[in-house]
Amino acid sequence: MKHASWWLVEMPDGTMGAGSSLMSGNAMSSWGPELVAGAPFPTESTPAGFGKPNIVFPSRYVQYQLMQGRINLDGSLSGGQPIVAVKRSGNYVFHNTNPSVGYPQPPTEIDPAKNGGMGTYTQVDGVCSCVYVDLPDKAGIMFFGAEGTGHVWYGPNSNCGHGLGDPCGGGQGPSATGHAAKWWIYDPNECRRVVQNAIEPWQAQPSSAFDPSNAIAPSKMGCRAMAGGAYFDRQTRQLYVAAPQADDSIPGLQMPLIHVYKIN
Repeated sequence: MKHASWWLVEMPDGTMGAGSSLMSGNAMSSWGPELVAGAPFPTESTPAGFGKPNIVFPSRYVQYQLMQGRINLDGSLSGGQPIVAVKRSGNYVFHNTNPSVGYPQPPTEIDPAKNGGMGTYTQVDGVCSCVYVDLPDKAGIMFFGAEGTGHVWYGPNSNCGHGLGDPCGGGQGPSATGHAAKWWIYDPNECRRVVQNAIEPWQAQPSSAFDPSNAIAPSKMGCRAMAGGAYFDRQTRQLYVAAPQADDSIPGLQMPLIHVYKIN
């Protein structure tokens, strides 16, 4: 469930790939983009139901780990500890106190101010879908999601401890005062090094990470800027990415909006 419950990917060799975003009990989830692969696609003859064997994905292309326990209480990286979560921009304000509790707790992300301006995947970040672009002239493994910006904290969504709230609402849990779309592209050759056990799954880093509105074209997203499902049509070189709650053309309703991009 923690590693194969959100997206399915058709791999170039015809096998099935999968991955998952953070979910309840997220300590065992991948703290960043994730792709496991190598399983055959199910057929009508695949055993199904309670007690039947699980589908096994023998290969890991990229996968990360929780940083909690590797970070000091003040957000600095403990001596000798590697960064096992995906690295990200440090455009967030570190919090280690849940306002509902009132005292510092072991953080899950580093404090960029104490780590050279670099950040790590936070509890409010997410990845929602993945496609494998396999063209004669271009190849890449693309992940689609969003990240928290500004103040990032765990606690009541209405107050980060400094009187600021999450504009998208919610309840008790991961929150941020801002949300931005985030897409990641990985070089398949780098991921094959993981498959070959040449590097650890968390050592693979994206060749590019960006907000599509800044890097490609204005892309209207929902309040949390999350993507939904994604599909790549190899024949037309078109990439389809769903944006949940981005279509507000009908008052009172927030419907999905489908963005279409052309890979040149």
